Amino acid sequence: VVVVRSVRLGGVRFRNVRAAIDDQPNAADANVGVKLLRRFTIVTDFPQRAVWLQPRRRSAGGPNG
Repeated sequence: VVVVRSVRLGGVRFRNVRAAIDDQPNAADANVGVKLLRRFTIVTDFPQRAVWLQPRRRSAGGPNG
């Protein structure tokens, strides 16, 4: 686990993000976890290895508010 000083996801900047790094020789993957990703609506295209993130609206009393 490493701390990334700054990362931008879906147009939102996060600071001091803990990320788990895959230790496989040819891997370039880092897992930032559900804590950050739950803030977005996520669309994935697995065959094209693409992902789109859109920040969710925060509502008073809702899961993100």
